Amino acid sequence: MGRRSNLVGLLRFARNDKTTFFTQRGITMDRKKLEETILAKSKDGKIPCAVCFKIADDLGIQKKEITKVLNEMKIKISQCQLGCFE
Repeated sequence: MGRRSNLVGLLRFARNDKTTFFTQRGITMDRKKLEETILAKSKDGKIPCAVCFKIADDLGIQKKEITKVLNEMKIKISQCQLGCFE
């Protein structure tokens, strides 16, 4: 039980850090690189859902993490593959 709580604390710390975060592959990702990639792929403050999925797969990042960054950058998802956003 003690080991698990230590791991949860470590993951929380990584998520609260605004400059780096853990990828699915267990390495740290420079947030600036992610933001630059998003800005390069977005147009008029929007980015297609499929492009977000591709970025996540290419960089080994959870889609949930990209959503957080998009919200903070005030970039909206367009052409949602689930039909949630237009």
